[in-house]
Amino acid sequence: MKKYNTQITRALSLIPETKRLFSELEKGVTRERLKDLVIQDNILAKNTDSTKKKVWFALKSRFLRNEEVDLDSFKSILNSNLLPLIKEQIIYYYFCKYETIVYDLVVNPLFLQYKRGFEEVDKHKITEYFESLAKDNHPEINDWTDETKARLIRHTLAILKDFKIIKGSKKKTFYDLFVPLEVVLYIFYYLKFKDNPINKIFTHQDFNLFFLEKEDIIEYMYNASKKGFLTFSHSGNIFELKTDINTLEDLVNEFKRKI
Repeated sequence: MKKYNTQITRALSLIPETKRLFSELEKGVTRERLKDLVIQDNILAKNTDSTKKKVWFALKSRFLRNEEVDLDSFKSILNSNLLPLIKEQIIYYYFCKYETIVYDLVVNPLFLQYKRGFEEVDKHKITEYFESLAKDNHPEINDWTDETKARLIRHTLAILKDFKIIKGSKKKTFYDLFVPLEVVLYIFYYLKFKDNPINKIFTHQDFNLFFLEKEDIIEYMYNASKKGFLTFSHSGNIFELKTDINTLEDLVNEFKRKI
């Protein structure tokens, strides 16, 4: 199990910075030159050398060196004419796959609150869950001060606000979240190409990042079938899916073709 770290206290969502980074990559810039553009040329308009280095380290860790990221398809999405919402939700997906502390807080206490019909985010429940992790799977939390733990939770909520998962300042409430078909299909195929059995994908926790469950994903897949992305049917827990898409890049090209 990957240990938690406190990186999100030094670099938050960085959504515009992520888009700019990948616009430079689209031009064929090498990673070494990309580092110079961020730190020396200050293309991300940061005020101090320390901030430039923190931002570079965060972006490099989350996306460029993260084996979970399918770089070609991710770059293709971010430099396409697809809706900004699609781009930002895919950034959010990969962000959470790397920043596991955010992933865990969303798919556990936040998702459960949403599922139970809470309108307002219960910060106390989030803190309780965080403390329970210290006892069970993440003893490294015990080495952090109360101030650090409080800051991590506060910054997690700020990040989720940036990604339009929740809203509000002092009082945090849930967005009426709209997840485009393209985002669901991207995650579905991402999981499929990671050799997850089809029937397991429908209940995969990754979809809980968007407050989606099995029945939601089934509905999305029937919609995708109507739109010609694939052929889909199911009966109970038996799912049949036929597709000519062999890579995530193929899928993104289909998205672009249907704009």
